[in-house]
Amino acid sequence: SFSSSAAIPEPTGFVLTGLGLLVFGVVRRRLCRA
Repeated sequence: SFSSSAAIPEPTGFVLTGLGLLVFGVVRRRLCRA
């Protein structure tokens, strides 16, 4: 990461990004269904 590398390690940031995309996909599916 940029300046927040001390607060958020790279692996953690990568996992958080993956989880965010996963949740975003699920929410989009629910919105499409409704």
